[in-house]
Amino acid sequence: MPHPFFFHGSCNGLVLASTLHSVTPRSLVLFNPTTKELVELPECGFEKLIHMFECDVMYAFGYDSRTDDYKVVTFYYIDNNIDVYIYSLRSRCWSRPVVVGCPRDHSHPHYNGKSSPVVFVNGIVHWIAYNGEYCAPVIAAFSLSDEAFTEVPFPTEVDITCTSDCALLVVGEKLGVCLEDEVWLMNEYGVRESWWKISVHGFDEIPMVLYEDGKIALVSSGLVWMYDVEGKCFCKIFDVSGDVKGLKVKGAYVESLVSPKFG
Repeated sequence: MPHPFFFHGSCNGLVLASTLHSVTPRSLVLFNPTTKELVELPECGFEKLIHMFECDVMYAFGYDSRTDDYKVVTFYYIDNNIDVYIYSLRSRCWSRPVVVGCPRDHSHPHYNGKSSPVVFVNGIVHWIAYNGEYCAPVIAAFSLSDEAFTEVPFPTEVDITCTSDCALLVVGEKLGVCLEDEVWLMNEYGVRESWWKISVHGFDEIPMVLYEDGKIALVSSGLVWMYDVEGKCFCKIFDVSGDVKGLKVKGAYVESLVSPKFG
């Protein structure tokens, strides 16, 4: 019987995923769906402690343009403290950097029974995080080049303390966030005033958003909604629920010939 498969993100045609074995920790793999190449990452040495402590794990993947290197980041949460391990495809080994700038003891939430998505934009991985059980969420960020934590501001117009459901996404290489019945995109990275809004009333779940040729596809409950960015309106709706049983969109992927054996 095949092991469960978990998608953790993609970058430049490479996909990070893991398999959960019944008696061993998760095995991380990098593969290219176009070339069918696959490599299994070695253990970082911390996995055995997962079963000894109450530990939550989050994975991220992206490209560091400063060093021309692809990196896998593993965040271990123990008692609201973060331990970070980074795997370099170029050096083919794990490191445990002394990270700086963590603004608070972040913990990452779960929605619909799953960990909140981690997205890669502008050389930085992002996720929704909380500082304490009853605090408002923040957009936490970790730079692959600087190995430092920062935060990205939410839109000024949004009262984040009243938001019960939110998730990050990437739309056309721009950072985006789904806030209940709105999708916000950050036109200029890091500039709070550059957020702009798309209303998506009527979705009964957080939609997955994909981007191509000036159109945004929002996928939810077996329906694909096409939004024209320039015209600022929905132009087409496709019902794919009958064609693909149990349709689930896990993320965006762009074909490439990049090898997971990079280095």
